Order: sequence, then C-alpha cells, then structure tokens
Amino acid sequence: DNPLLGRAALGVAFSEIALGNKAEGKKALEGIIQNAKINEAFKIQAQYELGVMEFADGNKDAAKKTLQAVADNPASGMYGQQANSFILINIK
Repeated sequence: DNPLLGRAALGVAFSEIALGNKAEGKKALEGIIQNAKINEAFKIQAQYELGVMEFADGNKDAAKKTLQAVADNPASGMYGQQANSFILINIK
C-alpha cells in the first residue's frame, strides 16, 4: 500500500474539476471514497469535496447527506468541523 495513492488520486480529481470536467471529477472523488486501498483521511477529504460540489450543483439533499456523513465520522477532524459549518450556514 502506497501512502501517496490517496494524495495522487485527489490530484487527479481536482485536476479534472479545474479543467471544467466536473462529471469526471465527481466520478474520481467517488472512486476515492470506494477504494479500500486509500487511506481514510483522503476518503474523508474526497467526501467533503463531493458534498460541496453537490451543493453547488443544487443537490441540497445529496449535499446534506454527504456532508453529514463526514461530520459524523469520528476520524474526520477539520473536515468534520467544516462539514458541520457548511451545513449550518448553507443548508440548515
């Protein structure tokens, strides 16, 4: 298991998003979340970013569900705090 696999996978996802390929970026984030070989910290970051993207796309229910899962994860650290804040400020 390579500890940099998660960081590299996030880089690919963010590159797709930055290039305007949002669907491919979302697919890459979902792949990170599902990949058993990727460290939990990177999965949490991917899940948080996916939730924010869902909100930006107008999918408030999906955003809340995704961000709440981040907030409820005891290993989420700062992403859990950000997810809670995002929900309180933007979704309620």
